[in-house]
Amino acid sequence: MTQKILAKDLSQTELLQSIERQGIAEESMGQTVEILLNIRDITEYNRAVTIRSQRITGRKSRVKR
Repeated sequence: MTQKILAKDLSQTELLQSIERQGIAEESMGQTVEILLNIRDITEYNRAVTIRSQRITGRKSRVKR
C-alpha cells in the first residue's frame, strides 16, 4: 500500500532513491536491490557521458568546416 502511494507522489528516480537496503528483511534480497540500483546509476551516468561526447563531437565537426 505504501509503495502505491509513493509511486503516485514521486517520480521513478525519486522512488528508487527512497529505497533503503537496510529496510529489506532478507539480506540477499537487499544485496540484489543494491546491485540493481547501482547498475541503474551506472547506466544513467553512461547515457549522460554518451550524450556529452556526441555534443563535443558535433562541435568539433562544425569547427573543422
